[in-house]
Amino acid sequence: MAIIRFAFLMAISSATQAFTPEEPQRQTSPSFPIFEEAGDTLRSHGISPRLVYWSQLLTNPTTGPRKHEYGLSNNLLVGADFDLEKIAGISGAKFNLEYIAFPWRQNLGDDRENIFNATGSFLAADISNDVSSGYLSQFSYEQHFMDDRLQVILGRFSAATYFNYDGHEECTIITACHDVVWKNSSGTLPPPYGSWSAFTRFNFTDSLYMKAGYFQSDFTQYATQGHGFNWSFSNSSGENISVELGYKETFEQAAYPAHYWLTGYINNNDQVDPRSGLVDGDSAEGMMFNFRKAVWRADGGKSQDPYPESLTLYGTLSANPEPNQPFDYFAEAGASYLGPFGRRHDIASVSLDYARVGERHLQAQRAARVALGGADASASRDTYAVKLRYLASLPRGAFIEPMITYAINPDNQYNTSASRADDGIVFRLVFGINLGTFLGLSPER
Repeated sequence: MAIIRFAFLMAISSATQAFTPEEPQRQTSPSFPIFEEAGDTLRSHGISPRLVYWSQLLTNPTTGPRKHEYGLSNNLLVGADFDLEKIAGISGAKFNLEYIAFPWRQNLGDDRENIFNATGSFLAADISNDVSSGYLSQFSYEQHFMDDRLQVILGRFSAATYFNYDGHEECTIITACHDVVWKNSSGTLPPPYGSWSAFTRFNFTDSLYMKAGYFQSDFTQYATQGHGFNWSFSNSSGENISVELGYKETFEQAAYPAHYWLTGYINNNDQVDPRSGLVDGDSAEGMMFNFRKAVWRADGGKSQDPYPESLTLYGTLSANPEPNQPFDYFAEAGASYLGPFGRRHDIASVSLDYARVGERHLQAQRAARVALGGADASASRDTYAVKLRYLASLPRGAFIEPMITYAINPDNQYNTSASRADDGIVFRLVFGINLGTFLGLSPER
């Protein structure tokens, strides 16, 4: 159920679809009319440019084995959609190209001395893990058939765009959605890193749909700080195959719309026992169930406003109890308020997250602490996080979003210190701007 889409999000391609795109925006003239003319010319020739910047700051003032640390992630997305019907006369086709650069990083990366280790909780480490300086996030051919009922995409892109993150309207950017089971057990690269992929979606009705996808696990290129241009299949460690069945309404279809979707996936990468580091299995199967349901509207559901001031409840339940996975189960329950304080484009949300840590990972963490001179005591398998978030829309395609997380029984997934992390607060701040909208290259809707 699409609750809100910001103009900022319109610049995100399907490979990094962090925002929902239907929300109408205020009509304002661009800051640089010269670029507006260039944008109009490009679109008339079938080229729709995208230029987006966003920044994430994460700090842990009261929790984690190393308090008062911070991580900084900056992202610059450059890309374009090419309408192949206008360019080459191919009906229903387009080509998508996108590259994301990660400049000015701090305390991030693939080593364990970073913000993920400092917070002591995977549920609280709500930031992208930018290993390389940039990555090709999308290079794909997209074809629509049967009056857009059937969609097929082939090329290089991120699995997270089409499974798990698609539909999570309370998540402003794709890296902020935090299903720990999917992230750890799906066998796909973290978003927005792309790999060889194939995706299809079929709409049975305006609301009922099915998805299916194949996604290469290209962890070698990711871990060695590659940039997404090594397209050899010899780097593959396995594949993810996902299937989803869903039912999705909008405010244009129902006064109190709902979105329900069930996803199943297979990760056929080698499964490694965290206690020994040895291969112990060749696949992991998981599932995710998500729902979104509008339960209240300020206008009582009587107006035709497609984006009314409203309250939506949402929830997630995912499971992958394969014994070598870090987390067996993940659950989330929350509520989102659209249009608080009379601000039509703002959204406030609160959620409670829960994850159950895998028994083997708990044993491995205990052994690591003992080896470092810590107490021979196990942590709790049950870890929680309470999250408060407010997204404030700013003029000309910009937004700012503070979030406070209180972590309970931190999971210590990235904690290699001798002591366990205490309960405490993690603070995140996100700022983003659609530079294409600001400059006039992209239309403000």
